[in-house]
Amino acid sequence: MNWSLIAFPLIPILCLVALALWSKVDENLCPKIIKCKDPCVVEADPDIAGIGVRIATYTQTICNIILLGFASDGNRTSASYHALVLTSLATIITLGIFSIQTKLSLHHSVVASSLLTITILPTHILESWRVRSPGIFVAQQVRLAIYCAYAWWLILEMPCMGAEPQCNLCTRSSLFGHASRVATHGNRSLRLGVVLFTSYLWLRQVVWSYGPRHYFESVPATLSETRKQAWNSYIDENRDSLTTWRLRRLARERKYDQFSRFLIPGWLWYDDVTTARRGIEQRRWKRFLPLDKQKVNWFVRVWEDATVAIRVPRCQRAIVALLLSVLLISDTEHTVKLNLSADRDQWGYGQILALVATIPSVADVTRLLLRLGKRPYLVIPFKENIGNCGNRGVSDDGLYP
Repeated sequence: MNWSLIAFPLIPILCLVALALWSKVDENLCPKIIKCKDPCVVEADPDIAGIGVRIATYTQTICNIILLGFASDGNRTSASYHALVLTSLATIITLGIFSIQTKLSLHHSVVASSLLTITILPTHILESWRVRSPGIFVAQQVRLAIYCAYAWWLILEMPCMGAEPQCNLCTRSSLFGHASRVATHGNRSLRLGVVLFTSYLWLRQVVWSYGPRHYFESVPATLSETRKQAWNSYIDENRDSLTTWRLRRLARERKYDQFSRFLIPGWLWYDDVTTARRGIEQRRWKRFLPLDKQKVNWFVRVWEDATVAIRVPRCQRAIVALLLSVLLISDTEHTVKLNLSADRDQWGYGQILALVATIPSVADVTRLLLRLGKRPYLVIPFKENIGNCGNRGVSDDGLYP
């Protein structure tokens, strides 16, 4: 068993230890904690929690999940992916400016943390670290590092941080529709577990899966096309060797280790990089649809394409990511209503710019939806041997551009 599987059980242990130490931590970092009376409402700031920023974040996240799950060409998703990363980086920069100016309240920090989680977690489930563009990869790593550092600081400074500490102990957040106070010891330990798990996944990929070389060479790969090709080749070689190792280990331990019997297939499903185009084509050709299927009505064709797509691991992860994003969006909106004043839906210039950045994502998804129901054509040349159907040509399909 490798070190990463040994380190994983340490996360709940550290959370339990922290649960007993929060009082001592607060004595050193927050000697003056102001008690509050519920309800305690903070004035909304449109630059952080405004309706425009929230709509832009939600729209870009959902559009990117659809594109990453069902579009096969990375060049067609890079523009919308860049927009999502830039939006989250803009949120982080705004948090940094407000923190330096001591204008950031715990209420806005919780909302901003929820928005960053929406932009990071669902797309990570779908795309993970298998990003083909070194520029996006570097931006992702910078964003993730700042997010983890910000989350650590937020957990430690919860009782006394911000410009309005009199409301910190009354600040509430929503988890799957259940509202609870953020600054309680149990909630802080839960957030600590999320940060530790995120750091664990990051270290596992850095050290165990792809190695530090993948990270060190990503910056030169953004400047040179030759370095970029070598960088992508290194990803493919590492992924193939890692998949081979997991398959061999699964075959070896299937009879002896019941835990690995279920764990390794889960990793294989999670790390499957088969594109939607390739996965759907493989499963469709197994069914060998007849030529007269072009005459079937549009709804039947879309239904049949959907039944094929649901079997592709990448499409399955897209569905899971969509469900998770809907839950996170619902919790974020509930959190905003719990903490902020009635003017939380104000508009500002920054929010309008954020909405403009959603145009590439919406346009790409619109083009994807317009292709729904289209069928591939078959080119079957006549040959002397009737049993030999010859080569088959495949056109663009409806579920992927």
